[in-house]
Amino acid sequence: MPTRATVLITFEGPDGSGKTTQFTEAVRYLKTSGFKVLPIREPGGTPAGEAIRTVLLHEANMVAKTELLLFMAARAENYHTVIKNAFGEYDIIISDRSIDSSVAYQGFARGIPVEEIKWLNRFSTSGITPDVTYLMDLETPLAALRMKDDLDRMEQEGLAFQEKVRQGFLQLAREEPERFVVIDGNLPVDECSRAIREDMNRRFSEF
Repeated sequence: MPTRATVLITFEGPDGSGKTTQFTEAVRYLKTSGFKVLPIREPGGTPAGEAIRTVLLHEANMVAKTELLLFMAARAENYHTVIKNAFGEYDIIISDRSIDSSVAYQGFARGIPVEEIKWLNRFSTSGITPDVTYLMDLETPLAALRMKDDLDRMEQEGLAFQEKVRQGFLQLAREEPERFVVIDGNLPVDECSRAIREDMNRRFSEF
């Protein structure tokens, strides 16, 4: 039997907020601190999930419900073939996006009822939820300026869409302040990383 529980960490945020940069830095920091870490991403992480990712990010537009169900299919594959098997084997599982992105993007921005999405999240994950979620927050116009030129399908949505996504994430953080840690994306990259490291050190000091 494992002597300590596996921790599930997720990184969330609108496109251009610096989320993946901080995710990558957190993985590096945790590994160099001696933790056994499993990094994953959503959608993706499995052969089926990676195929779905290609469709979601690069294929032609689709109706919102199709988009949502594809994300859920990739999530179910990830949680049931990767994450559930990693519990007890790794100290920390850390994911670049997860359940909250579906609520923010397909719920708050696309208009699908949030409670229906939360139910589908519970169904696709068998009720597994993150222990802590680091939310990168940045004003939408500044986030748009940070995005690369070769934008994927989700990144090509306009400022109004991206602002709805941002406000959705912030609403989720207000609803679950014990799980969410909101990081000011206006800060320099190293200061954001320091704030995340300090929170991790506090949470996992007795790990």
